[in-house]
Amino acid sequence: LTLAMLETMGESIPAKGAGEVIARELEQLRNDVRKLRNEELLHPARMADKKALDVMVLLGTVVEICRLSRRRSYQELAMIRMMNLSLRLGFTRQYPMAFAYFGVSLVQRGIKTRDA
Repeated sequence: LTLAMLETMGESIPAKGAGEVIARELEQLRNDVRKLRNEELLHPARMADKKALDVMVLLGTVVEICRLSRRRSYQELAMIRMMNLSLRLGFTRQYPMAFAYFGVSLVQRGIKTRDA
C-alpha cells in the first residue's frame, strides 16, 4: 500500500535494477552536497512543499518496513531519496532519521566487507 501511494505521488521504487537506481541517486546526493555550503548543511531551511512532506513520511515508512523485512535495496533507495529531497527542499522530522540510517547502512557494509 505504501509503495502504491508513493507511485501515485511520482516516487517509484523499482522491483528490479535497484542497484542501478541507487547508484544514480547516490551520484545526485553527492552533487547536491557539493553545491551546498557548510552553513546550509548544518542549518537547513524547513521543507514547505506539502507533497514532498507527505513523500518523506511515506519513504520513512518504507525504511521502517524494510528494516524489519531485510529488504536492503528498498531501504537504501528510500533513505537516499529522503536525503536528496531534504537537501533540495529542506528539513523535515524524517531528515535526521534518513541520514542516521544511511550511516548505519555504511557501517554494516564496512563490517560485512571486512568479515567476508
